Amino acid sequence: MKKHAFLMTAYCCPHLINRTLDKYSPYFDIYIHIDRKSALAAEDLHLSDNVTVIKELNVNWGGYNHLRAFLRLMELAQKNGGYDYYHLITGQDCVAAKPEMFDSLMGGKSHLSFGPASEVWSEHTIAQRYESYRFTDFFNHKKSFDFRCDRKLTKILNRLGIRQSPIKEPLYAGNTYCSLTDEAVAYILQNGRELSKRLKYTHIPEEVYFQTLLLNSPLRDRVDSQCLRLIIWPVDNEGKPKELDESDYAELTSGKYLFGRKIDPVKSAALLKMLDEAGF
Repeated sequence: MKKHAFLMTAYCCPHLINRTLDKYSPYFDIYIHIDRKSALAAEDLHLSDNVTVIKELNVNWGGYNHLRAFLRLMELAQKNGGYDYYHLITGQDCVAAKPEMFDSLMGGKSHLSFGPASEVWSEHTIAQRYESYRFTDFFNHKKSFDFRCDRKLTKILNRLGIRQSPIKEPLYAGNTYCSLTDEAVAYILQNGRELSKRLKYTHIPEEVYFQTLLLNSPLRDRVDSQCLRLIIWPVDNEGKPKELDESDYAELTSGKYLFGRKIDPVKSAALLKMLDEAGF
């Protein structure tokens, strides 16, 4: 079996994280970044020699620091000798494949969803996200006052004509959570600084960063558009993924996925029990 690393961002639900640690740290090395403003601490987790925990950045939804957290975990994993594959997940994801299935599902490629940004979003959305100045690391969009402040500041800057220049490369977009080869991670860390700097004051930069870097690179032909994650996007759920439940068990364990997103401690309890009974 090849070497795999889980790169996890987390801020809550220690029992879900511990479920992953207990079941899969014997097989995979796991690197965790905990949101610095979270009450969650390393002491809440079932740590072992191959689990690394850091708590360095304040991570707001949609902010640049979430991308920075994943890049920081990549750096740590590479310094520890490197891996064949790196899997970006959160503390509210579940593993949906037996360890022996990981190599065959990866098949020597990186797996991330992608498409031209112009086909994923409207021109207005692209401009609002990546050409307007956004300050989501400073304004927490989960708080209504902060959200209004960020929107107001962006509107003022736009009216004054203070905007960011378009991103130079053809822009690709997709899901944040992906599985990458060692050569892809090495390329990202070596060549991604300029794009990372350009995305510092944007909204949800991680939904274009990995896609844009890799699809404009010599590694393009070694990227598969299947992200190997079961994520269900209900039309009426305000852009949030469905919390998986027992009705999703058959699809989740069909052999097509490495992970399931998103897991809720209550709504997904029956599903987790079924996964436990099946050895996942």
